[in-house]
Amino acid sequence: CSQRDNNFRMMSERIVVDTEYDKKQNASNVKRDKIFCLVYTTESGHGRIPNIRETWGPKCDGFMVGSTKTDKSLGTVEIPHDGPEEYNNIWQKVRSMWAYIYDNYYEEYDWFHIGGDDLFLIVENFRLYLESEEIRTAANGGIYLPFENETMQTPLFLGRRFAYMGNMDDIFASGGSGYTMNKAAFKLLVTEGFPNYFPHAHTFSEDTMVAKIFRKMGVFVYDTKDEDGG
Repeated sequence: CSQRDNNFRMMSERIVVDTEYDKKQNASNVKRDKIFCLVYTTESGHGRIPNIRETWGPKCDGFMVGSTKTDKSLGTVEIPHDGPEEYNNIWQKVRSMWAYIYDNYYEEYDWFHIGGDDLFLIVENFRLYLESEEIRTAANGGIYLPFENETMQTPLFLGRRFAYMGNMDDIFASGGSGYTMNKAAFKLLVTEGFPNYFPHAHTFSEDTMVAKIFRKMGVFVYDTKDEDGG
Protein backbone atom coordinates (compact mmCIF):
# COMPACT_ATOMS: atom_id res chain seq x y z
CA CYS A 1 0.00 0.00 0.00
CA SER A 2 2.90 2.39 0.66
CA GLN A 3 3.72 2.16 -3.04
CA ARG A 4 0.22 3.27 -3.99
CA ASP A 5 -0.47 0.02 -5.81
CA ASN A 6 -3.81 -1.54 -6.73
CA ASN A 7 -4.38 -2.64 -3.15
CA PHE A 8 -4.05 0.95 -1.96
CA ARG A 9 -6.42 2.20 -4.66
CA MET A 10 -8.97 -0.46 -3.73
CA MET A 11 -8.90 0.62 -0.08
CA SER A 12 -8.89 4.36 -0.76
CA GLU A 13 -11.03 4.73 -3.88
CA ARG A 14 -13.41 1.78 -4.10
CA ILE A 15 -14.36 1.29 -0.44
CA VAL A 16 -16.33 3.83 1.56
CA VAL A 17 -16.18 3.46 5.34
CA ASP A 18 -19.47 4.60 6.89
CA THR A 19 -18.58 6.31 10.17
CA GLU A 20 -21.67 8.53 10.31
CA TYR A 21 -23.98 5.58 10.95
CA ASP A 22 -22.12 4.67 14.14
CA LYS A 23 -22.20 8.26 15.38
CA LYS A 24 -25.93 8.55 14.72
CA GLN A 25 -26.80 5.24 16.37
CA ASN A 26 -24.63 5.88 19.41
CA ALA A 27 -26.17 9.31 19.88
CA SER A 28 -29.69 7.85 19.73
CA ASN A 29 -29.03 5.49 22.67
CA VAL A 30 -30.64 2.58 20.79
CA LYS A 31 -29.48 -0.93 21.69
CA ARG A 32 -26.55 -1.87 19.47
CA ASP A 33 -25.69 -5.38 18.38
CA LYS A 34 -22.48 -6.60 19.98
CA ILE A 35 -19.93 -8.32 17.74
CA PHE A 36 -17.30 -10.80 18.89
CA CYS A 37 -14.34 -11.15 16.51
CA LEU A 38 -12.12 -14.22 16.65
CA VAL A 39 -8.77 -14.58 14.87
CA TYR A 40 -6.81 -17.81 14.63
CA THR A 41 -3.03 -17.98 14.32
CA THR A 42 0.06 -19.81 15.55
CA GLU A 43 3.06 -18.54 17.49
CA SER A 44 4.90 -17.97 14.20
CA GLY A 45 2.13 -15.59 13.14
CA HIS A 46 2.23 -13.43 16.29
CA GLY A 47 4.04 -10.70 14.37
CA ARG A 48 0.81 -10.00 12.49
CA ILE A 49 -1.31 -9.50 15.58
CA PRO A 50 -0.14 -5.98 16.61
CA ASN A 51 -1.37 -4.62 13.26
CA ILE A 52 -4.80 -6.10 13.91
CA ARG A 53 -4.92 -4.83 17.49
CA GLU A 54 -3.96 -1.33 16.33
CA THR A 55 -6.52 -1.15 13.51
CA TRP A 56 -9.78 -3.07 13.28
CA GLY A 57 -9.59 -5.41 16.29
CA PRO A 58 -10.57 -2.88 19.00
CA LYS A 59 -13.59 -1.80 16.96
CA CYS A 60 -15.23 -5.16 17.66
CA ASP A 61 -17.11 -5.32 20.97
CA GLY A 62 -15.18 -8.44 21.86
CA PHE A 63 -11.89 -9.65 20.40
CA MET A 64 -9.66 -12.66 20.93
CA VAL A 65 -6.79 -14.39 19.16
CA GLY A 66 -6.63 -18.16 19.41
CA SER A 67 -3.07 -19.45 19.07
CA THR A 68 -0.55 -22.10 20.05
CA LYS A 69 0.87 -19.88 22.79
CA THR A 70 -0.68 -17.54 25.33
CA ASP A 71 0.85 -14.05 25.25
CA LYS A 72 -0.88 -11.46 27.43
CA SER A 73 0.87 -8.58 25.68
CA LEU A 74 -0.75 -9.61 22.38
CA GLY A 75 -3.97 -11.03 23.77
CA THR A 76 -3.33 -14.47 22.30
CA VAL A 77 -4.76 -17.53 24.05
CA GLU A 78 -3.54 -21.08 23.66
CA ILE A 79 -6.51 -23.32 22.86
CA PRO A 80 -5.76 -27.06 23.17
CA HIS A 81 -7.35 -29.28 20.57
CA ASP A 82 -7.47 -32.86 19.34
CA GLY A 83 -4.56 -33.98 17.18
CA PRO A 84 -1.36 -32.22 16.06
CA GLU A 85 -0.86 -28.51 15.50
CA GLU A 86 -0.60 -28.47 11.72
CA TYR A 87 -2.26 -27.02 8.65
CA ASN A 88 -4.06 -30.27 7.90
CA ASN A 89 -5.74 -30.14 11.32
CA ILE A 90 -7.16 -26.62 11.34
CA TRP A 91 -10.65 -28.10 11.68
CA GLN A 92 -9.91 -29.38 15.19
CA LYS A 93 -8.22 -26.10 16.10
CA VAL A 94 -11.21 -23.99 15.04
CA ARG A 95 -13.65 -26.45 16.55
CA SER A 96 -11.99 -26.07 19.97
CA MET A 97 -11.82 -22.30 19.61
CA TRP A 98 -15.54 -22.01 18.92
CA ALA A 99 -16.32 -24.26 21.87
CA TYR A 100 -14.17 -22.02 24.10
CA ILE A 101 -15.92 -18.87 22.87
CA TYR A 102 -19.32 -20.45 23.41
CA ASP A 103 -18.50 -21.49 26.98
CA ASN A 104 -17.10 -18.10 27.94
CA TYR A 105 -18.71 -15.38 25.81
CA TYR A 106 -21.95 -16.60 24.24
CA GLU A 107 -24.32 -14.68 26.50
CA GLU A 108 -22.52 -11.35 26.05
CA TYR A 109 -22.63 -10.99 22.26
CA ASP A 110 -25.07 -11.04 19.33
CA TRP A 111 -22.74 -11.94 16.44
CA PHE A 112 -19.63 -14.09 16.17
CA HIS A 113 -17.07 -13.67 13.37
CA ILE A 114 -13.91 -15.67 12.65
CA GLY A 115 -11.00 -15.19 10.28
CA GLY A 116 -7.28 -15.77 9.94
CA ASP A 117 -4.42 -13.52 10.99
CA ASP A 118 -4.23 -12.02 7.47
CA LEU A 119 -7.78 -10.68 7.66
CA PHE A 120 -8.71 -6.99 7.56
CA LEU A 121 -12.27 -6.29 8.63
CA ILE A 122 -14.01 -2.96 8.10
CA VAL A 123 -16.01 -3.14 11.30
CA GLU A 124 -18.00 0.06 10.65
CA ASN A 125 -19.50 -1.32 7.43
CA PHE A 126 -19.82 -4.79 8.94
CA ARG A 127 -21.89 -3.47 11.84
CA LEU A 128 -24.02 -1.38 9.48
CA TYR A 129 -24.91 -4.52 7.54
CA LEU A 130 -25.60 -6.69 10.59
CA GLU A 131 -27.95 -4.03 12.01
CA SER A 132 -29.69 -3.47 8.66
CA GLU A 133 -33.38 -4.06 8.12
CA GLU A 134 -32.52 -6.92 5.76
CA ILE A 135 -30.55 -8.91 8.32
CA ARG A 136 -32.82 -8.12 11.25
CA THR A 137 -35.78 -9.34 9.21
CA ALA A 138 -33.92 -12.49 8.09
CA ALA A 139 -33.04 -13.32 11.69
CA ASN A 140 -36.75 -12.99 12.51
CA GLY A 141 -37.77 -15.57 9.94
CA GLY A 142 -37.75 -13.26 6.91
CA ILE A 143 -41.28 -11.99 7.37
CA TYR A 144 -41.19 -8.73 9.30
CA LEU A 145 -38.87 -6.66 11.42
CA PRO A 146 -38.57 -7.91 15.00
CA PHE A 147 -40.31 -6.07 17.83
CA GLU A 148 -37.34 -6.85 20.14
CA ASN A 149 -39.51 -9.08 22.34
CA GLU A 150 -39.13 -12.27 20.30
CA THR A 151 -38.13 -15.43 22.11
CA MET A 152 -36.95 -17.29 18.98
CA GLN A 153 -34.29 -16.39 16.43
CA THR A 154 -33.67 -17.85 12.97
CA PRO A 155 -30.08 -19.16 12.64
CA LEU A 156 -28.07 -17.00 10.23
CA PHE A 157 -24.76 -18.09 8.71
CA LEU A 158 -23.16 -15.28 6.68
CA GLY A 159 -20.09 -15.12 4.46
CA ARG A 160 -18.62 -15.06 0.96
CA ARG A 161 -20.27 -18.00 -0.77
CA PHE A 162 -18.33 -20.52 -2.84
CA ALA A 163 -19.31 -23.77 -4.54
CA TYR A 164 -16.85 -26.46 -3.48
CA MET A 165 -15.20 -27.86 -6.63
CA GLY A 166 -17.99 -26.18 -8.61
CA ASN A 167 -20.70 -28.25 -6.90
CA MET A 168 -23.73 -26.01 -6.37
CA ASP A 169 -25.06 -28.46 -3.81
CA ASP A 170 -21.93 -27.94 -1.71
CA ILE A 171 -21.95 -24.21 -0.93
CA PHE A 172 -19.73 -22.93 1.89
CA ALA A 173 -18.67 -19.60 3.36
CA SER A 174 -15.02 -18.89 2.60
CA GLY A 175 -12.76 -18.94 5.62
CA GLY A 176 -10.39 -16.53 3.89
CA SER A 177 -12.59 -13.49 4.40
CA GLY A 178 -14.16 -15.06 7.45
CA TYR A 179 -17.72 -16.07 8.26
CA THR A 180 -20.29 -14.84 10.75
CA MET A 181 -23.03 -16.41 12.86
CA ASN A 182 -25.82 -14.96 14.94
CA LYS A 183 -26.54 -16.37 18.41
CA ALA A 184 -29.01 -18.98 17.17
CA ALA A 185 -26.61 -20.35 14.54
CA PHE A 186 -23.65 -20.31 16.92
CA LYS A 187 -25.53 -22.22 19.60
CA LEU A 188 -26.77 -24.74 17.05
CA LEU A 189 -23.26 -25.32 15.71
CA VAL A 190 -21.61 -25.88 19.09
CA THR A 191 -24.32 -27.71 21.03
CA GLU A 192 -25.78 -29.90 18.27
CA GLY A 193 -23.41 -29.79 15.33
CA PHE A 194 -20.03 -30.43 16.93
CA PRO A 195 -21.05 -33.43 19.06
CA ASN A 196 -22.85 -35.19 16.21
CA TYR A 197 -20.93 -34.45 13.01
CA PHE A 198 -17.23 -35.03 12.18
CA PRO A 199 -16.02 -34.78 15.79
CA HIS A 200 -12.69 -36.52 15.07
CA ALA A 201 -12.04 -35.49 11.46
CA HIS A 202 -8.62 -34.06 10.62
CA THR A 203 -8.66 -31.62 7.70
CA PHE A 204 -7.52 -28.12 6.78
CA SER A 205 -10.89 -27.06 5.31
CA GLU A 206 -12.67 -25.94 8.46
CA ASP A 207 -14.89 -23.58 6.46
CA THR A 208 -16.35 -26.41 4.36
CA MET A 209 -16.80 -28.54 7.47
CA VAL A 210 -18.82 -25.82 9.22
CA ALA A 211 -21.01 -25.45 6.13
CA LYS A 212 -21.54 -29.23 5.92
CA ILE A 213 -22.66 -29.34 9.54
CA PHE A 214 -25.07 -26.47 9.04
CA ARG A 215 -26.54 -28.09 5.91
CA LYS A 216 -27.20 -31.28 7.84
CA MET A 217 -29.22 -29.16 10.28
CA GLY A 218 -31.07 -27.23 7.58
CA VAL A 219 -29.05 -24.00 7.69
CA PHE A 220 -27.52 -22.64 4.49
CA VAL A 221 -25.08 -19.82 3.79
CA TYR A 222 -27.05 -16.59 3.53
CA ASP A 223 -26.68 -14.68 0.25
CA THR A 224 -25.06 -11.39 1.27
CA LYS A 225 -24.56 -9.99 -2.24
CA ASP A 226 -26.04 -6.54 -2.95
CA GLU A 227 -28.00 -5.50 -6.04
CA ASP A 228 -24.74 -5.00 -7.94
CA GLY A 229 -23.44 -8.45 -7.08
CA GLY A 230 -20.84 -7.17 -4.62
